[in-house]
Amino acid sequence: MRDGTSRQILPILIPAEKAEAHDGVANFYLIKEGSVSRSGPRVRLLRNRDLSERAIRKVLGPEEYDLLTATLDLKRSRETGDSLLQGRAYGKLMPHLGFSGMDPKVFSYPGWANVHVPRLATAPMEEARVVLWFCGRFIPAIYCPNLRTAIFVRAFLSFQTCPYCGIIFVPEKNNVIYCRPAHSHAHRMARLRARRRQKKGR
Repeated sequence: MRDGTSRQILPILIPAEKAEAHDGVANFYLIKEGSVSRSGPRVRLLRNRDLSERAIRKVLGPEEYDLLTATLDLKRSRETGDSLLQGRAYGKLMPHLGFSGMDPKVFSYPGWANVHVPRLATAPMEEARVVLWFCGRFIPAIYCPNLRTAIFVRAFLSFQTCPYCGIIFVPEKNNVIYCRPAHSHAHRMARLRARRRQKKGR
């Protein structure tokens, strides 16, 4: 992955740390200090280096990482009809849904994802907001007050998880589904074995 500015529908802005290079200031809101007003803090664009597997794990704790990857899995399972992926997702999501200890098979009906994905994805993004930013020209942008929020926003714009190994990645092309080609065959075989087990269990 090249370390350029991340590409998505709208640029995502986060506050720049003191030692970091910045891409402008948060001129979309004012900070009032007594009788003096000034633009918001320095901001920078979310970049590809913020979005590596290692960088994301550093920002999100294990529970939040599971929430992110499992919600992406559930989204993908609904789009593709992949019941194996759906089972993996609900295996991680039961505590987040308030059903710890319950058998994930209770949500085997695919339509449950229509309710759970929007609910689970929206809560971590609620601090984000669309702004009009001036950076030599006026452009709409998504402002996130912290890197955690920015990761969740970016994830639901263009991240996906590999259906086989579960690793999170940014696909280079729209038709890329797996993090590596070998995982395509491995996942097909895993789905086939799962279907055979299901038939035997009937």
